[in-house]
Amino acid sequence: MQVSSQQPGQQRSLFALTIAGALFLPSCSREPPPPAPHPPGAPVAQAPRRAAPGPGTRIHRQGAGVPDETGWCLARSTEGGFSVRLPAAFNDSTVTSPADGGAFVSTYLLGTTTDTGARFAAFKAQRSDGRINVVSPEAIADRFEREGKLRTRRPIVHDGLDGIEFEVEDQGQREVFRCFLQDGAIYQLSVQGSKADYDAGVEALEDRFFESFRAVALP
Repeated sequence: MQVSSQQPGQQRSLFALTIAGALFLPSCSREPPPPAPHPPGAPVAQAPRRAAPGPGTRIHRQGAGVPDETGWCLARSTEGGFSVRLPAAFNDSTVTSPADGGAFVSTYLLGTTTDTGARFAAFKAQRSDGRINVVSPEAIADRFEREGKLRTRRPIVHDGLDGIEFEVEDQGQREVFRCFLQDGAIYQLSVQGSKADYDAGVEALEDRFFESFRAVALP
């Protein structure tokens, strides 16, 4: 297997971008909303405020990783503090985007594409003000169910975190997600491939990828 030549930010699937947008990005308007030090509405998960690094993509590493005897690499997010094992050399990046209320969203991404075209990605996303627009991981799957793209869903517990695993299919592409919410951040893992990818054995790699995730990176 080999790492894709795509930039790390390009490796996120359309589904993943949809999830990130639903959770964090502001709605379109002619004028930006004024900053709100105390956001109105119901209580939301909070995380420590952090200084904004400015919008853009920071590529920390490309084609990184030391394969073990099976070809898998332990990947640690440079700025996200989590780790996961990937079936090929990987890319490591951070994407920062503006959000409403003067906040910003940081997405910390680890990802790779195999030589068959299957995509493995893990990210952590959080707002600088700690707000998050969902109350449970199940709400993430609900979005796809309303769009008629959801195939399966089930609750899971992994490394002490409550979450959800669900499968989405659209235009011949299948993607399996695991999502967790913790301390005002969302963690998402996904495997995306075509029918040919799954016929070639990608499904056999999913469990190892998913089970390797740690919210606090392995040493």
